[in-house]
Amino acid sequence: MAVVVTGASKGIGSAIAERFLREGARVGIMDADVAAGQAYAQACASEGKPVFFAAADITDPGAVKAAAADLVGALGGLQVLVNCAGAVRGESLEETNDETWRWNVDVNLNGAFSVSRAVLPQLLTNKRSAIVNVSSVNALMTIGVPAYSAAKAGMLALTRSFATEYASRGLRANAVLPGTIRTSAWDDRIEKNPGVMEKMNAWYPGGAVGRPEDVAAAVAFLASEEAAFINGSSLVVDGGLTSGHHRMIQDFL
Repeated sequence: MAVVVTGASKGIGSAIAERFLREGARVGIMDADVAAGQAYAQACASEGKPVFFAAADITDPGAVKAAAADLVGALGGLQVLVNCAGAVRGESLEETNDETWRWNVDVNLNGAFSVSRAVLPQLLTNKRSAIVNVSSVNALMTIGVPAYSAAKAGMLALTRSFATEYASRGLRANAVLPGTIRTSAWDDRIEKNPGVMEKMNAWYPGGAVGRPEDVAAAVAFLASEEAAFINGSSLVVDGGLTSGHHRMIQDFL
């Protein structure tokens, strides 16, 4: 099986790539961070893992098309695309101007569309193929970062569109919606507020935020034959965060 993962040089994307490698897949990674992408691919190569890297800013459709062609050629085909690349700016509506809004939509929604469109012809050459989009629980509830949240909600609509339009040609499309996942993206916040993770843990019914491996497991499942009849779904991977008002129950009952 050949898999392309965007944003795979670190964090959740890296964990997803590692999961597919353990399952025997050939993996291509597309990332705007050239140094990190090359370092990751070289580290994998030194361990005999079949990983290929192509640099691309996913907000640049031309760069995406070229990188996708390189990866598909190196992999010898493609069965699975995982759109994981994403980033966030603007903590509140008051902090969000037109430029910030457009940037979030470009990175978190338009980029996924561009990558999906670039590899779609190759995916459709297979009897069975899959797209898995990494959205967020921010698509379901208001917890700040409004432009990012809107883009991640749009990703769910995009997922359903691919799922509906291309199912008859063997392509499934699903999304995973992670809650808080402890990655290096939290390092700056932790440096400014050393107790922030302890506060965040308290919002989760199980008392802890998630790990990148938790998301990777869900992605691998949705891409697998075991999920052959799952199409157009949104799988929440959040430890129960969106299942109810955990903190309210603790405070008032």
